[in-house]
Amino acid sequence: MHRPMSSAVQNLQRPLVDGDLLVASELIARPELPPRGVTASRGLAITFAGAFEFEAGKRATWIDPSRLLFIEAGQSYVDHHVVPGVGHSSVILRAGEGTLEELWEDVGAQLAGRAGACSLRVQMLAQLLRRAADALAGQELGIAILEECVADRRPVSSI
Repeated sequence: MHRPMSSAVQNLQRPLVDGDLLVASELIARPELPPRGVTASRGLAITFAGAFEFEAGKRATWIDPSRLLFIEAGQSYVDHHVVPGVGHSSVILRAGEGTLEELWEDVGAQLAGRAGACSLRVQMLAQLLRRAADALAGQELGIAILEECVADRRPVSSI
């Protein structure tokens, strides 16, 4: 039996955690299809492969595995793949109502910088989150990532 192949190229998004404290997913962005849209809620993107430029409004920010992307809600955005033929893969954490306020002393200041240093510990926790066996372990890893992001305040250049 012959099944027609879909010609529409899509980015892949896989849910990792869906809880009250946070929702996490894995995004695999194909090189020919940079993600775009409007951010639904505050959150954090941890890129573990590739690089992209996150453009929201008139401001563009370089993101790669050494840099975290802090996401504000309600922003119209587009990712630009900066290396020809290479997309990116990221873990996206979206915090539940009040979660960031409880974990981060000054949420506005944290998000204002848009990019932050991504420690090896955050990268390792993100890889564990991608492989979490159950929802509770996934939520605990997500919270640990958010806590680590606040603890590591190394400056990053604005590219």
